Amino acid sequence: MTSSQPTAQPTEERPERAPRPIHHVVVAVDGGEASGRALDWALDRVQGIEHAEVELVTVVPEGVAVAPGVAEQAHPAAERVLREARIVVEQRAPHLPVATTVLEGRRAHELVRATENADLAVIGTNKTSVVGAELFGTLPLRLAAGAACPVVVVPRSWTATGGPVVVGVPGDDTAEIALAYAAHEAERLGRRLEIVHGWTIPSFGYGEAFVDGETVTVVEDAERERLEAAVQEVRSRHPQLEVSPQLVEGVPVGVLVGAAEGADLLVLGRHNRNAFTRFVLGSVTHGVLLTPPCPVLVVPAE
Repeated sequence: MTSSQPTAQPTEERPERAPRPIHHVVVAVDGGEASGRALDWALDRVQGIEHAEVELVTVVPEGVAVAPGVAEQAHPAAERVLREARIVVEQRAPHLPVATTVLEGRRAHELVRATENADLAVIGTNKTSVVGAELFGTLPLRLAAGAACPVVVVPRSWTATGGPVVVGVPGDDTAEIALAYAAHEAERLGRRLEIVHGWTIPSFGYGEAFVDGETVTVVEDAERERLEAAVQEVRSRHPQLEVSPQLVEGVPVGVLVGAAEGADLLVLGRHNRNAFTRFVLGSVTHGVLLTPPCPVLVVPAE
């Protein structure tokens, strides 16, 4: 009597987590140069998208709306900002549906609330240095952390470069969706996709002098495997896309900022929101947004 062995079943490739279609885009505007660049980026992004619409949002800060002598000026000023932004939209994209909304309250909370039904949110930032980041506040970071949809943070100095799309590869649950969005954007733009992974040796407070060469090799090999797995995943799903991997020893924030100099877009993942972390970004994404070298797309894992 012969026994039969179970037939091995082929492993099915998991479907890619496809980026959500972009139709409703929320753009935060305040009349400043940075918000102007954000609006420029958003109009470039929706060009050619059927059924796209843009909502221009500004917020009258909590306290300002009730301050004696200020409240009477706050709303007319906000409406003026929206009118000026609307004129830009109508000049550049005359057939694009555009809505304007004045919100009142805490800026970060109101902008996050405005993204609940959006497919993409876009906000400008004046952050061009760590010092400037502290001076100019944290609104773009808080929106990127708390929004219900992907958020693009556009530096005040941004101009289109025709450069590559860059994506960072973390070792967590945000990698898959970040890779999917990055590959989609690179294909849409017809650009090279650079998959970048920065790594360091944990010193545990003792410094690198206490790490032997064998340990460095083991860690580097493991990080290379992680990068190669990400590259293989993208190439298998996007065979026509030019993909360039970069494994760089160094602090991930510095590695990503350096790799994205001259890029058209940098894509990073974001952990799922909950009641305790709704306005908190991971350390790498937070660090990059303090000195963004180009527009940064922050994609939630959820």
